[in-house]
Amino acid sequence: MVRIVKVVLLALTLSSLPPSVVLAADGITLTSSNASSSQSGSAMSVSISANYQATSINDSFHLHIYLASAPSAGYAAFEYDYRYSPPTPGNFTINLSPTLSPTTTGTYTYVVWARVSRNGGQSADAAEKVFTYTLSSTTSTPNKASMQVPAPSISFISSPTPTPTPTPTPTPTPTASATDTRTATPTPTASATDTRTATTTPSAVTLTATNGSSSQSGLPISGSISLRYLANSISNIASIQTILKSSPSGASPISISGGSGTVTPTSIGIVSLNLSPTISPTVAGTYTYTVAATFAGFPASTTTVDMSFTLTTPTPSATPTPSATPTPSATPTPSATPRATPTATNAPSIIDDDGTIDDLYASIMVGKNSNNYVIRVVSNLESEPIKVKATKKGFKTINFSLTTNSDGDVTLRTTRNLSGYTVSVYFDGEKLDSAKAK
Repeated sequence: MVRIVKVVLLALTLSSLPPSVVLAADGITLTSSNASSSQSGSAMSVSISANYQATSINDSFHLHIYLASAPSAGYAAFEYDYRYSPPTPGNFTINLSPTLSPTTTGTYTYVVWARVSRNGGQSADAAEKVFTYTLSSTTSTPNKASMQVPAPSISFISSPTPTPTPTPTPTPTPTASATDTRTATPTPTASATDTRTATTTPSAVTLTATNGSSSQSGLPISGSISLRYLANSISNIASIQTILKSSPSGASPISISGGSGTVTPTSIGIVSLNLSPTISPTVAGTYTYTVAATFAGFPASTTTVDMSFTLTTPTPSATPTPSATPTPSATPTPSATPRATPTATNAPSIIDDDGTIDDLYASIMVGKNSNNYVIRVVSNLESEPIKVKATKKGFKTINFSLTTNSDGDVTLRTTRNLSGYTVSVYFDGEKLDSAKAK
């Protein structure tokens, strides 16, 4: 199932954030530019750059862009989400170049915010920035443009590991006649800089298939295919193809329906694709297919599995042969009835498998819209009860009890003043994420 992210507009106060200026907060340096044009429908591009010094591989980076205002009431809301975890401690920079091609005159205002979570969800550093696109054309055609955000480029420089100082060797006291043959110890040099680029390759790819069988010739036989993976970029597009591998002798080529499909992630997170392939064979035997899951631009992530459809022919029961009428014979003397010797039966094979458990995931965002605060939770908890708590030193805790929808999302609007509160999301008593309200 492909998750459709519900878009909620979280309007923030923008007057305190001047455009085209570097904004740094608690170690994050966030910059952006503005764009303008007088040509209706032409692409305008801005640049966004976020830099942060990661002190641990647990310093998870989260960047989010959303539309704050547009000149046309009918303009579609927009949100973009990106996450990144550094391979080692060090300094990393993420660069984005989102483009917009509007056809209605006016200024389109977007907000980009970045934050770093440490130790499994504790929010540490955050920064926020506003950028704009301005169209000065007099065209008034309906606005259908949507922002396009190419995959980000990431540069990473790890923190060098300090070289231990060698223990000095005691210098022997030279004698008047001895020749000093000691060799000077070379000065250790710094280790090379790690310039690895972060990967956006899909991970945790699982492809499974269920076989089908029937004894009815010419009727459909169905199986099932399930693909599940973690999309680390919205460019992790997956496709499934089902290809005939072998068929019974004498069988004509047979077509398969429902054996292919494509899924495009709408955000970073878990993605699923389920298919129900069907064939209608008339020749008895086993038809074997190879199911291949491929990812555009990531050939190393290709995964395959075999599945089969079996048509069995029922064996007719043999007609019993009439037996001759037996000739009466003398009644035999009863003898001891032999006791049957029990025969050992092979026990059915048993497979031990405890299965796998998906990690819980939830992300919480807090924004202000007029006099209300909007809290949005995106998770992989489908139709589950969750708790949202707002805490602030010196104030009583504010509790909300919510239930996610079938996509694992929920949005709450409240008139309570949450300024300065830390808002956290819990499931079964476990805190999954938190964010600070402005």
